[in-house]
Amino acid sequence: MAIIAVHRESGAKYVILGGGIRMFTPSPPIKAESQRETSHASRSVPVTMMATCDGEGVITWFRCEDMRVIEIDGAPPSAVLASRPHR
Repeated sequence: MAIIAVHRESGAKYVILGGGIRMFTPSPPIKAESQRETSHASRSVPVTMMATCDGEGVITWFRCEDMRVIEIDGAPPSAVLASRPHR
């Protein structure tokens, strides 16, 4: 089963290989004058990512919100969902 996604910004198409979560710290570490150790001003937050590959097989990770699924086994997502019974 092949799932094809398009990168929203570039329009490049990729095959989705899988997904995952990485932890991201949105701000750089802050060092207080009175402290020798570095502390983080904010906590790490999870970011949903997807592993993809291009036509050459090069694997790249993208943030899920930067991608849009356009095809599942040759059919648009709407056709795949329409063929499934509702629960």
